Amino acid sequence: MNTINIYLIDDDETILKIWEINSKKYEGLKIFTFNSINQIKNEIPLTPCYLFLDVNLGESLLDKTDIIDLRQRGFNQIYLATGYQRSDLPSDLIELVSGVYSKDFPCDFLSSCLSLHE
Repeated sequence: MNTINIYLIDDDETILKIWEINSKKYEGLKIFTFNSINQIKNEIPLTPCYLFLDVNLGESLLDKTDIIDLRQRGFNQIYLATGYQRSDLPSDLIELVSGVYSKDFPCDFLSSCLSLHE
């Protein structure tokens, strides 16, 4: 079985821990967690990978230049993991990502990803 690499950027330690615990339930899933975009700047994404980003990272809000920068560094499957409703997010941000999810661990989505990469 191929390994699916999940990258999560969120400033909430509880969310990071919940995702880490839940990821252990899936064979073939490896998770990398970060508190800020700056922490991931030197990472080279392992493929296949999916990046989940919180919109509100402490004192700063995610903007489209952050997503463009991450794409240029090889993160192509970028998703927002946020407490905001999709309708409350800027459209220029939504246009740059592959989807919007709540902060709950995306069990169904990741199960389907694992099935695709068997």
